[in-house]
Amino acid sequence: MGLQQQRSPVSLALVSLGLVAAGVYFILVGLGLAPPPGTQHAPGWIVMLIGLVCVLAGLLLVPQALGLADDKAQLARDAPAWMRRAQDLAGTAIFGLFAVVGTWVALAGDDAGFTMETSFGREVPANPIVARMAFGIGALITWAAFIALARRCWRMVRST
Repeated sequence: MGLQQQRSPVSLALVSLGLVAAGVYFILVGLGLAPPPGTQHAPGWIVMLIGLVCVLAGLLLVPQALGLADDKAQLARDAPAWMRRAQDLAGTAIFGLFAVVGTWVALAGDDAGFTMETSFGREVPANPIVARMAFGIGALITWAAFIALARRCWRMVRST
C-alpha cells in the first residue's frame, strides 16, 4: 500500500461542517420542515435517522480537526474521559442507526426505490426480493457489530 496523504485540519473542519449541515437538513426533511431533495421513498423517521447519522459522523471529525486525535481518529492519551466515552457512544450509535435503517429497507422499503445500474451506466429496476435479501444480510451484520460495540461500551462504562 502506498502512503496516505494527511488531511489538513481545515479540510476536516469543512467536511465536518458539511456533514452536520446535511444531517440537520435531513432531520428537518424528516420532520416535514424542509422539502425533500427528490422523491421521498422512506417515512420521515427514517430520513431523520439518516440525518442523525450525518450529524454524528460530522461531530466525530471535530477532534481530528482540532488536533486532538491522530489521522486514525485515535484520541491523545491525555484526552478527557468524557471525550473518549462520547466518541465510543457516537460510533456505536451510528452502527445502531445503520442497522435500523437497513432493517427497515429489508422489511418495509418501497419496491419502487430499488434500482440498480447496468455496466453501461443505465439505471433499471432491481429485483425486490434480491434487494431485500441483500439489505437483510447487511442489516444482520450491522446488528451484530452494533451489539458487540454496545457491549464493549457498557463494559467500559461499568469499569469506570
